Amino acid sequence: MASARGHALYQTSLSRGHLLKRVSLEEKRFRHSLRRYGHADEVPAPEGSLEHKRAQLLEAARLLAADIPIDTRRRTQEADPAPLALRAIEIDPSIKFQTIVGFGGAFTEAASIQFEKLAPEAKLVVLALYFTNAGLGYTLGRVHMNSCDFSPESYSFDDVHGDFDLSHFDDNVSHDQQKMIPFILAAQAVSLNKLQVFASPWSPPAWMKVPVTPKGSSEAVQSMLNSADPRGLLPDPQVQQAWANYFVRFIAAYKASGINMWGVTVQNEPEFAAPWEACKYNASAEMEFVGNFLGPTLKGAFPDIKIFAFDHNKDALAMWTEAVFGDGSPARDYLDGMGYHWYAGGMDRRLDGTQGYNNLKRAAQAMKSADLSPKILLGTEGCNCPGIARTEEISLFRAQRIAHNLIADLNSHAQGWVDWNLILDQQGGPNHLGNFCDAPMALSRFDESLVSLQPMMFYMWHIEGFLPPGSQRVHWEWVSLESGYEPGAYKISGPSGALPGLEMTIGTCESSSRQAWVLRASGQLQVWDTIDDGYSGICVASAPDKKLGGLLVTGCDSGLQGTFAFENGRIVLADD
Repeated sequence: MASARGHALYQTSLSRGHLLKRVSLEEKRFRHSLRRYGHADEVPAPEGSLEHKRAQLLEAARLLAADIPIDTRRRTQEADPAPLALRAIEIDPSIKFQTIVGFGGAFTEAASIQFEKLAPEAKLVVLALYFTNAGLGYTLGRVHMNSCDFSPESYSFDDVHGDFDLSHFDDNVSHDQQKMIPFILAAQAVSLNKLQVFASPWSPPAWMKVPVTPKGSSEAVQSMLNSADPRGLLPDPQVQQAWANYFVRFIAAYKASGINMWGVTVQNEPEFAAPWEACKYNASAEMEFVGNFLGPTLKGAFPDIKIFAFDHNKDALAMWTEAVFGDGSPARDYLDGMGYHWYAGGMDRRLDGTQGYNNLKRAAQAMKSADLSPKILLGTEGCNCPGIARTEEISLFRAQRIAHNLIADLNSHAQGWVDWNLILDQQGGPNHLGNFCDAPMALSRFDESLVSLQPMMFYMWHIEGFLPPGSQRVHWEWVSLESGYEPGAYKISGPSGALPGLEMTIGTCESSSRQAWVLRASGQLQVWDTIDDGYSGICVASAPDKKLGGLLVTGCDSGLQGTFAFENGRIVLADD
């Protein structure tokens, strides 16, 4: 009879063995640092000191490798190994691309509430897995400025109407002192790496916003929820300057609490008038605010702080980048890069993390062509929704999708990626608008003082855990060691997973099912493994997507599919 702990962490033999090696290496580094600072190996570090906390952390990592205190009652079967293909990866380190800034997650209020519930040893495991080189080695952290949807309720630090000089601003940021700041300080205390935290506002205080008429009402009101279109922030220069000053006060308050902000994004998801906290901008409105107010004010107070524009989905990333870094933009001299999210394809969430790679490349090129100092292209948010995955199939699908997205983003010039909530409850919250999502860690469904790990944690680990800041991407390509490829003969990477709306990219032939196509007698170019699915299948569209700039696949009977012909060794789009 198999042990209940046997597969608790999803194919744990490799993961645990790898963890033990990482812990051993981290312990050697730690002991070296003790000797360097005058602590003999046999003399324990003073209780409460940073060295003592790191020693506790290493012990927690050993406990994790022994499956304590992880919830072990969630199990899965190991998958049969896929057949290996005769291929190799050829690497050319002389061809270099972007430098990695880092990876991380968000210290949301929801995540901080869950962290506080954990038993002390479970807290150490969370910190070990996220913020040390024995785990993912996170070096980036995101925090919301004012409330977001993953807060139990809306709040700001100055709710006094017309307080343009912010005389009523809460310089103690008392709300965040309850749970969020202690969580960040705990992460900073145990990390051997420098944790760089950046802030993102979902909404200014209600009194700074354009009034909106709620559904079912005839009266417009100012609210942190939702946003006027196309601009949510009042155009009054007095308001815009007050909002820029608010950034400075918030950053100063966090600094006084022991957290030095590395950067900010101007606005979370500026194109979405969400039902939760939101504030819309278009590209011209955001670059005017940055150029005339936020840039000079924030850089004047904190010259080294990074300012990122956009912070929304990839479909409009290239357009925004070309605008805010274009000639004549008042913001271009103040901006340090672009932030982007992975969401796509509507509320069914099936296309999250599958689109926009061509736009990442266009954005990187636009920043490079701006003839300015080097800029940063950073994934600032991505998560699977809705809710915590309840089945093995969904858990693994979500993990694989994150891994594919990380690899594709990095191959498209991204310099890092920041996950959303670090840890959530078993519902995927709290969220005061019911917008529940998944996270790499969740409270155990059996005991809320323990933490349960999702498969995505290990998929992310295999990528992020080996790319510390300063790593540099080099050129690589597949080299096939076989002659010819017959569709259906073998599928190296499993089914293609083709869905209408997925973006096509050009790459070296790798003999996978994603690159196997059939030119049907009707002229439709179809993904080969969708032929026998009992429906029309997945085909190449007839025209590039206007926002993404590339070709998508679509349903073969959608009316958007193209008609192709094979002419002179080329596949061409037939004339209408």
